[in-house]
Amino acid sequence: MLGVALAVVLFGVLRVRWRRGRKRAVAATGAPGEAPPLELDTPGEHLGRARTALETEDAREAIREGLLGLLSTLEQRRLARPDRVKTNRELAAELPSRGAPARVTGEVERLVGWYDQAFYSLEPVPCDEAAHFVESVEQLHGSLAEGRP
Repeated sequence: MLGVALAVVLFGVLRVRWRRGRKRAVAATGAPGEAPPLELDTPGEHLGRARTALETEDAREAIREGLLGLLSTLEQRRLARPDRVKTNRELAAELPSRGAPARVTGEVERLVGWYDQAFYSLEPVPCDEAAHFVESVEQLHGSLAEGRP
């Protein structure tokens, strides 16, 4: 009987410690279920890695880095706030409310639509199409960097 009582007390103590540790972890990371913001490198770094991936004929990695370069460009211009819980289309849909010109919104929606179709398909991505995607992202980045809408 004494052993059962000791086991119950030990169980209670361990449960209280576990709950306290969990509360501290949630307090340190934010609300439960809330994803941390997506950390991006500069657009140039992402686009450089995309070009390197194209040279090694890794089209899928090239378009992934191209998309990250696009998101980084939009974040730098404060036109978007990339987030792990938002889809690419949701992010593109927010652009007008953040002051993006219609031309930029249309181009981002086109690029994101192409990316989603190509990246999430089971078909291999042709290198020439990946190169065109990366070039389009570079052109959009260049026009935004120059201040052209």
